Order: sequence, then structure tokens, then C-alpha cells
Amino acid sequence: MAGVANPRPDAESRIWAQIERLDGTPEERTVRAAKLGKLFYQLRALYSERADSAAGRLTSGHGVFQAEILERGYKPNRVRELVNDYEVQAGIRPATESTAAKRKSRR
Repeated sequence: MAGVANPRPDAESRIWAQIERLDGTPEERTVRAAKLGKLFYQLRALYSERADSAAGRLTSGHGVFQAEILERGYKPNRVRELVNDYEVQAGIRPATESTAAKRKSRR
């Protein structure tokens, strides 16, 4: 099996590169937020998958995703909102759980 690399670090690097490219684009805010939400969702799933696998416990675990986003200068609450809104848009969560719906209910 020599020469066969683990695909996970490549996936992680690829997703972070896409996030950094999107973060600097002058694209419409809602379009960019939807794309970032999807990428952060994929990244969170990747870290979660690693934490659940025996081999991944050596490199990832509880809080690694949050530590990574903080290290790269993102605010955890904003990332959670982006992921949550993506999940609503994808039909994973009900529409009442969107960030806009939650803000509206507080008013």
C-alpha cells in the first residue's frame, strides 16, 4: 500500500481552499453565504467522521472543527448560522429553524 495517500487531508485542504476563495469574492452576499454554508457543512461532517473513526482519533476529536475555524479567523456563531441556513435550504432542517426565522421570533 505504499504510495497510497489518505484522501481525508486532501478533502480538508480542498474545502478550506474553496472557503478562502469564496470569502474574498465580491459575489452577492446571499449566494456566497449559501455556498459557504454548504462548504462548512461538508467540513464539519469531515471532522465528525474523523472523530468517529479509530484512525482519526489520533488527529481529530471533540472541538477540532471549532478550533480550526477560530484559528482561520471565522466566528463560530456565524459559521453555525451559515451551516444551519444551508441545512434549512437543503431540507435537512425545517424552515422554522432558519436564522431569519429565529431572529424574527425574537422581535
